[in-house]
Amino acid sequence: MRDLAFITISTCNYLHSVSCLAESLMQHHPEAPLYVGLVDAPGEIKLPEHENIRYFQAKDLNITNWKRYSFQYWNFPLCASLKAPAIEMVLDLQYEKVIFIDADTYVYRPMTEVLDRLDTHDIIITPHLSDPANGDEGPDVEISLRTTAGTFNSGFLALRNNANGRSMVAWWKHRKTKHCLHNTPHTFVDQTWFDFVPNYFENLWVERHKGYNVGHWSLPERPITLSESGELLADGQPLVFYHFSGFEPENPYSISKYMLSERRGWWNRYDVQPALVVLAEGYREALARANPDYYRSFPYGHATLSDGTPISNEWREAVRLEHPLLAGIEDPYDTSATPELVSLLNQASAQVQTKRPTWGRRIKSIYNSVTRRVSLKQLAAKPKPQPSAAPSQKVEPVAAVSPQPGPTPKRRVPAFKAPKMVSSAMNREDVLLFRAFPKSQGFYIDVGAAHPSVDSSTKWMYDIGWQGINLEPYAESAERFRQERPRDVNIHCLVTDQVGEISYDSGNGSESGAKIQATTLTKVCEAHVAGEVDFLRIDANGNERAVLLGMDFDRYRPRVLVIEHTHSESWNHLVLEARYHLVQFDGIYRFYVREEDLHDLAPRLAAPVNCMDEFTTSCEPIPNEHTQLARLSQLETLLDSLKNKPVIGQVLQLSSKKFRRATRQAA
Repeated sequence: MRDLAFITISTCNYLHSVSCLAESLMQHHPEAPLYVGLVDAPGEIKLPEHENIRYFQAKDLNITNWKRYSFQYWNFPLCASLKAPAIEMVLDLQYEKVIFIDADTYVYRPMTEVLDRLDTHDIIITPHLSDPANGDEGPDVEISLRTTAGTFNSGFLALRNNANGRSMVAWWKHRKTKHCLHNTPHTFVDQTWFDFVPNYFENLWVERHKGYNVGHWSLPERPITLSESGELLADGQPLVFYHFSGFEPENPYSISKYMLSERRGWWNRYDVQPALVVLAEGYREALARANPDYYRSFPYGHATLSDGTPISNEWREAVRLEHPLLAGIEDPYDTSATPELVSLLNQASAQVQTKRPTWGRRIKSIYNSVTRRVSLKQLAAKPKPQPSAAPSQKVEPVAAVSPQPGPTPKRRVPAFKAPKMVSSAMNREDVLLFRAFPKSQGFYIDVGAAHPSVDSSTKWMYDIGWQGINLEPYAESAERFRQERPRDVNIHCLVTDQVGEISYDSGNGSESGAKIQATTLTKVCEAHVAGEVDFLRIDANGNERAVLLGMDFDRYRPRVLVIEHTHSESWNHLVLEARYHLVQFDGIYRFYVREEDLHDLAPRLAAPVNCMDEFTTSCEPIPNEHTQLARLSQLETLLDSLKNKPVIGQVLQLSSKKFRRATRQAA
């Protein structure tokens, strides 16, 4: 019996990925052939030439009625359904160990761990997550995976050629004959069937090595880094192979177009995990060598009938469900053999349920939002209204019942829901901060607070119930804070890296050369901080380095730092050495998240302020009655000028009369 063989399945327009896979396997497993199943390769195509590739046609597999089988699925589920028949074919070639691997995979080192494990185990599969999902959305991610994609990834399967391994493949093949479906309740092509494998088959091993089958789904738990020697690592372990699902070579921002949620998708970004740039660039170069434009130019070979009519998904579904109208058609592609084929397909598809609910996407939309899940629970907890009595019924009065003694029911406190935000900050940094901390109570420290309401980063937080510490070197500004922020600690001082009375040149002439009490952030925290600090903002007019030098970040660790960056950058290393990570720069302020909160807070701060944040600004005036009447008058004048133009005048004639009438009534 021969030792080892690899298998993959591909359509002709994906053969550039197959070429990259063959190249990587040739480097690390030169002794093992790669069997490539061609789903639709036309005769004129020039196949990738690698010494280790062995091609075979999918139509030659042990499949009953290939024409009807290939018709019932579009290309993605068809390729997925062919994995098991292809594995059976290679097992019949008497290989002792067989590994199926998806075509969009690149191998970086030998699969020593799996090959050694196959000496004692019959079946090896890999999980999407080898550790619990990080962050407060962990349960949502795990629910989404379980209900939409499955617990295990079917892009990799290792088998030993024995009765147990073959029985698993035979079971898997049977399930996919008619049920390799996409976007249906709890079914994701061939993959969700893997959830049953640990229950049905013995002598199975779940490979939890962090370097196996890494993909966009696992990047938050298995971050890609580089060793000192330049070797790619996944969560500190050598990267064995990466599954480039959703990779777009032209995408300059992210390694995958897919994401389990918006926050987890943040970990796909090159600016978040710089080592992904090395990973992606290497794969991009490999794809470029494989002539991708040539292979992408070929259309899918099973997309049309023999006369060129496009095949709809409804037709495919009618064939899959074996509608009686189509029972006698051996070749559902051949319009010459069945002239009324299109008519029959239309009739059959109209009689079957073709619009299956896309439960996968619906479940994601529900569970990827913690807030929405809480809202649904609150809605379910509301008592349902009782139906009113019919008009003909006589409703008897119910005698009053005295309350029975018992425990007082707990009052349910509704979840905090803030009103529409009113931003007062100069560069809308308060919008980002409130996105990170959408709660009614919190704590801040503002160094160089300037004004309690104008260009203030903390006014909105104070207005909804927060409190904090405002540190201001200008006496007039500090007094204004004392008057308008009675809940806050307001201190007139200069924050620097020393303590004592010093001369301070404000730069505006009003307090030039004045003596002022200097202190450090550590001293301030010792005196006034008793719990968690949500964010620390520093706007020190170029003295940010001195402020940071005076802070003991081992004792006091604000969750987010917001630091003005319009002067020297000589302080940046101080923040990085304190284990903070840069996640956003808005042109004026740099936003840093402490290392222990990176998974939770960094995705919230990743996107710049935008219309989806739903906020207004404090400088937007609310039009009064006189302003509204003036605007109506201006619009009336505009309509009169447009009326003189022939076409527009005819259209606006009736509207103009109604507009004048409404204007007079308003006046």
